[in-house]
Amino acid sequence: MNKTFVIAILLALVSAACTSGPIQVRLQQPSLQIESLRAGDDRVHLGLLLHNPNDHAILVEGLQAVLEIDGMRLLERDWMLGLAMDPRGRERLNLQADVQASALQALREFQASGARTVPYRLRAEIQLRGQRNGRVEQPGFLHPVPGQPGNFR
Repeated sequence: MNKTFVIAILLALVSAACTSGPIQVRLQQPSLQIESLRAGDDRVHLGLLLHNPNDHAILVEGLQAVLEIDGMRLLERDWMLGLAMDPRGRERLNLQADVQASALQALREFQASGARTVPYRLRAEIQLRGQRNGRVEQPGFLHPVPGQPGNFR
C-alpha cells in the first residue's frame, strides 16, 4: 500500500473522531419547595418556590402535585401555569386547591396539639415545553405559625 494513501486514511479517521455533533443543552431539573401553607374553610392556599437552575429560559406549562401530611393525602391537583422562567430565575407560585374536610381537620388538630412540626411529602411533576418533564419528591416538615391558626411554613 502506498504511504500517502495510509496517511490520508489515518488523517480522515482522526478528523472524523474529532468532529462533534450538534450542541445539546442538558437540562437540570427545576426545584420546588413549600414556602407556606394556609388552610381555609374548604381550600388550601399553597405557596411554592420554583427555581430554574439552568443557564437558559424554560417554559413551565403546568404542575401536577400530591401533598401528604403525616402520611395522609391533603391534596392532589393539576395546575396550568404557562410560566416563562428566566435563566437561574425563581418564581413564587400561589396556588389553591379544594381538599376534603377530614384532611383540613387533621391539619388543624396538629396545630391545636402544640406539635412543633408536621411531616409532609410533596411529589410533583413539572411540565416543561419542549423538554422532558421534571419530577420532584421532597419530604420535609411544616411548622405551625404561632398565633395564626391554619398557617404553616
